[in-house]
Amino acid sequence: MQADQSISLELPLRISVWEDEAGSTWLAFPYITQMASEYGLAAHVAVPKMQMLMEELVREAGNIY
Repeated sequence: MQADQSISLELPLRISVWEDEAGSTWLAFPYITQMASEYGLAAHVAVPKMQMLMEELVREAGNIY
């Protein structure tokens, strides 16, 4: 947000969780690099770290073992 405050429109980052008709649970979140590129921030050092964090959160939340 320090590089471009308008990206705050995308915050807070969200993870969607839903169950389909077959009973499978799904988790999804926006691709951070794509979102950041819309604000000219795709090359910012924090973007890959944020992407990795979201992936790890989804992996942990979706792991049943």
